[in-house]
Amino acid sequence: MISLGKYPKVSLADARKLRDTERDILDSGKDPAEERRFEKFKAAGSYSFKKIATKYLDAHALETKTAAEDSRARFENHVYPFIGNKSITSLEFADLIPVIRRIEANG
Repeated sequence: MISLGKYPKVSLADARKLRDTERDILDSGKDPAEERRFEKFKAAGSYSFKKIATKYLDAHALETKTAAEDSRARFENHVYPFIGNKSITSLEFADLIPVIRRIEANG
């Protein structure tokens, strides 16, 4: 379920149009809620690889402190310098290959 807005700010006719739009997104195999979150990221300018990876690491930091610190250090040293400022929407597999090869070369 998704909220389309509060009445009377969103009229019934507008709610029906929004519902149809959300159904189209769902029919295309995407999650409408995830699409909304992504649009919020884009609007806030917070969709660089580094920002999203940091949010992920912060969310998993509660599991084990040592593992979270190790992961954060690896990202800081080996990943962020090369793709940290790239938009998550523009990242392609080819962008990751050089990063992975550098990590392999360093052991």
